[in-house]
Amino acid sequence: FAFHRVFHIAAGPNATINLNKLTIAGGVLPVGNGAGLLLEESTLHMETVVFQHNMTQNEHGGALAVAGGKLVIIGSGFYYNTAFKRGGGLYNVGGTVTIENTNFYSNHATEGAGVANAGNMVITDGHMEKNEASEDGGAIYNSSGNLTLNETTLRENQAEYGAGLYNFSGTAFVNDSDILVNISSNSGGAIYNRRYLQLEASQVQNNEAFGGGGIANTGTLTVSRSTVAGNVALTRGGGIANELGGTITVNQSTIAANRATGGMGVERAGGGIFNLNSTAAVNNSTISGNIAEENSGGISSHGGTFLLSNSTVAFNEAPSWGGVRLGSDGMMQIRNSIVARNESSDCSIHPANLNGLIAFNGNLDSDGSCPDFTLSGKDPLLSILMPNGGDAPTHLLDENSPAVGAGAVDGCMAMGNVDQRGLVRVSEGESSCDLGALELHGTEPPTATPEPEVTPEPEVTPEPEVTPEPEVTPIPEETPVISAANSLYLPNVER
Repeated sequence: FAFHRVFHIAAGPNATINLNKLTIAGGVLPVGNGAGLLLEESTLHMETVVFQHNMTQNEHGGALAVAGGKLVIIGSGFYYNTAFKRGGGLYNVGGTVTIENTNFYSNHATEGAGVANAGNMVITDGHMEKNEASEDGGAIYNSSGNLTLNETTLRENQAEYGAGLYNFSGTAFVNDSDILVNISSNSGGAIYNRRYLQLEASQVQNNEAFGGGGIANTGTLTVSRSTVAGNVALTRGGGIANELGGTITVNQSTIAANRATGGMGVERAGGGIFNLNSTAAVNNSTISGNIAEENSGGISSHGGTFLLSNSTVAFNEAPSWGGVRLGSDGMMQIRNSIVARNESSDCSIHPANLNGLIAFNGNLDSDGSCPDFTLSGKDPLLSILMPNGGDAPTHLLDENSPAVGAGAVDGCMAMGNVDQRGLVRVSEGESSCDLGALELHGTEPPTATPEPEVTPEPEVTPEPEVTPEPEVTPIPEETPVISAANSLYLPNVER
């Protein structure tokens, strides 16, 4: 290795540079960012470019650093690059970066082994695998920027916090993406969120961490139309751990087959969701088959607020309090929901907080352990967890289930009048809806009729102007012809 940066592009804000079919390798930089390439100000388009074995020994951006300007990367790869601090593959501190169909494999850094972002970044159809950060963000570290992931896979990455994605103080949108088999030695096997993160139509599966096997949240998190499944926490929150004043909203999603193992007392709780002194809302969702080795296989809430609406909590397991556990303080509200078939009990409330659970009209349990439920000790006749339409697996109600038609209409309407699959719950003239996440006879929402285009009034054709009669051209006087043979004599003019 030579101690130098391979490329430094600073051609001015009006310059556009193209790099195609190129390998950038072996840059080693003792001081500064971007051992392979440093971009400042200009616009750079890269296609089929490979960065490999580049290294910054004291700073950021092992392969590539963006200090300004605009960068577009298509069909490229970042392999075995290392940054002493952030961004083993790519470090963006102030530019606008668009990445398509690009791989980040086995890069290393303290934070953001694959990518570290503090600017604006969109990654589409990316694949980030086996990247390793010694601290935060095995694949991606979003420090303060705006990050969007579309159709991207984060797989088998490692870090102390947020092995897939660590969102420190930025805004992150994750759409139609897969975050799989990542491992964090502390919290957030797939995701650790401290600011604002929205997860949409995505899979968070088979990740592992000390706490928050799938997701650890201390910021504001929204999970919609997604599946959080098969994740493992060595202590609390196999699927999701929400702590330190965080806020989570789970809509039309399934949290299933997650596990919370090890630890002691409250630290061995919440196979599905663990909520500590924070705010959580679960709407039109399924929490099923989660396991805690001590208590609260499905939901464990201690302090703060937990709202459960139009949802199904079923087949969760724990030696104590298999379904829902409300601790010694905090409040839980349950509306139009099924909490049933859990082992060892459907509901448990700490003796010091017996008034903390508020059950609105329209709830069902199967063992009589949930106070003030309208239907208590009833079997909801649920199917196994399986695809029933929509984005995630669910439990379908049997035609003879007591949950059919037992829901309060105002509760269904409050959740947009749709079930987990997006099917309409209450049609015109109906006076009730079903309990739980699914409406047995839900219907497709009506297709909006487009507004007809307004046909413009035809323009009025103006009356043709009357062409005036042409003036009669007077007969010209005979013009003399001047030629060499016939000259016109001009008399002398006094001068």
